[in-house]
Amino acid sequence: FLYMALEAVDPDAHREAAEVANSYRRSEGSDNPEEGVRLWFETWGGPGSWLALPEPARARMLTPGALREGVQIWDLLEESGLEFAQGSAVSVPTLVIHGERTVPFQKRINELVAGSIPGARQASVARAGHFSPLSHASTVAGFIREFWAAAA
Repeated sequence: FLYMALEAVDPDAHREAAEVANSYRRSEGSDNPEEGVRLWFETWGGPGSWLALPEPARARMLTPGALREGVQIWDLLEESGLEFAQGSAVSVPTLVIHGERTVPFQKRINELVAGSIPGARQASVARAGHFSPLSHASTVAGFIREFWAAAA
């Protein structure tokens, strides 16, 4: 969640991440709130993932304020002052996992986080997006088992 720290090291990736949050903010209270929710959801779930949701799930996502918590996290992090350099203080075994199809700005954040933590390892889940712990649970669990076995 180091989106704000991303601004200093990769302004293009930061702009991409900010546009996702801003599109949702703009859609809240507009005549077309679905557009912002769709963009937010498809950013994380991949193209077409919004329409692939069953209608009752899409209706719940369109409930006023349903995604507001995600934007509030962005707002809190904007004020946190976190920096990637703080990762050098981490002294526990660390595994950073991302889906192969994770959005570029999130992949960049993962790279920077892993690069800032001494000895951190990275793993990429083939054919997975941001929701890889849900969509590819057995693969993610396998990475974690291997990681802990090597760390022991």
